[in-house]
Amino acid sequence: MLDYFKKYWVNAFDFKGKATRKEYWMTVLSIFVFVLILGIIIGILFPIRFEIDYFEGTYKITGNHVGIMIYYLWVLANVIPSISIVVRRLHDIGKSGWYYLILFIPIGGPIIMLAYLVTPSVNATPVTEAPVTEEPANTGMPDLMAPPSDNQDNNNQQ
Repeated sequence: MLDYFKKYWVNAFDFKGKATRKEYWMTVLSIFVFVLILGIIIGILFPIRFEIDYFEGTYKITGNHVGIMIYYLWVLANVIPSISIVVRRLHDIGKSGWYYLILFIPIGGPIIMLAYLVTPSVNATPVTEAPVTEEPANTGMPDLMAPPSDNQDNNNQQ
């Protein structure tokens, strides 16, 4: 699981590769475990106390806010890498990375994206890579678009 977490950060700015379904979900699991452990450590080191007065309808938050700042820095640091791994996952199922914008559709967008994220890998060329071109079949007809060869130039000059 540590390998997936490390690969997540190494490929943080790679938007052109592929991420298999296993790689994506193991990365999600490793980040979840890391955040859980980080939350426990922050909660112990930087406790925050909520005081709620039900009679007056007020509340007060006391304590050290360093833990909250650490959490916000973690979230900020994960913005680009999390987009990157989703884009690479979309490439693995043969979709363009622009499909990430589906998430901005209210209610249905996240459901559609979840369906894409659990879809098995497709052995298709991703949209970001140029398709492999094959050599044209020899039909016996002259290729009019090809540059003239040296033999044709010599024959025309004589």
